[in-house]
Amino acid sequence: MAIPVAAALSTSFALDKVTGWIPKAMDYLEPYKPDIKNVNINYLNKNTELGLVIHVPTGKKRRIRDIELPSSQFCKIDNMMDGYFNQINLDEVVRTDGQKVYIKASRLPSSETYFIKLKGILPQKTLDDIVFVQPAQNKDRKDGDERYWLNSMIRNAESLENLWEALNVDNVTAGVDIGIERYLSTNLPPELKKGLEAMNSWAKATYSSHWGDVSKAWLNMRSVRNSKLTVEELVEMFKTLTTTEFFSEFIEIDTPYNLGEVKNKEPYQTLPQNMYAEAHTRLTLKKPTAEGYLTFKKDDYVESVKSKYNEII
Repeated sequence: MAIPVAAALSTSFALDKVTGWIPKAMDYLEPYKPDIKNVNINYLNKNTELGLVIHVPTGKKRRIRDIELPSSQFCKIDNMMDGYFNQINLDEVVRTDGQKVYIKASRLPSSETYFIKLKGILPQKTLDDIVFVQPAQNKDRKDGDERYWLNSMIRNAESLENLWEALNVDNVTAGVDIGIERYLSTNLPPELKKGLEAMNSWAKATYSSHWGDVSKAWLNMRSVRNSKLTVEELVEMFKTLTTTEFFSEFIEIDTPYNLGEVKNKEPYQTLPQNMYAEAHTRLTLKKPTAEGYLTFKKDDYVESVKSKYNEII
């Protein structure tokens, strides 16, 4: 059973904004001395877990008073344990009326401390306020390689350390557009370049459905059929050059980053202008920054394309 509880966590450079929804929840929980232990965020899917401890003393108040929390669609109670790490059945102790969530204190097992885990989806704006990811657009060239600088960080980490014992942000993602079309178009053999241009024109024309463009592109495609390679061979070759498995061989990435998704961003193009690669890393309050290069082995890739061509002619 998942019970809605608090509004979404929101943060900014100002400390009062960093706490976001927490003051409202803390107002409700103030009699129970709430202590936030950890916050875990998945940057890719925005799934968030927040763990906190509350203190519920024994006595008359415990028998007659429920623990109240604000209700919201943004977060839900996912788990609850007593101070001895025994699981508590939420169906037996939790109810909601749409406005508030009520934990029946009299039904809680004997213990004075309880751990509550909240789960929810973090809004993109909140995520951007917590984590900064520098767009990986700047690049330099070195020994036939192209290098893209990666820089990610938890904003205002020192202030967050004063609030929480732990903050973990997994799968922090930097996307990189790697240009390939202009390099290949200037290094390909003339016949292969002609075939590529004809197929790209055909792909664009069929995608737009403009009859004049389609007719012109078809004539260009007929000229390719009279070359050393068939259209089918050319399509298969360029398809291979933009597969994840093949293209990933020409990407290197510095620690603490790992290579994530690699894909063709323009599948309607025989050879896209750019390939897309993701770099993933993990940020914590102990290691709030990550820097490094994603390197595209450009010259090696171009040579590999030439070799593929020579294999099939």
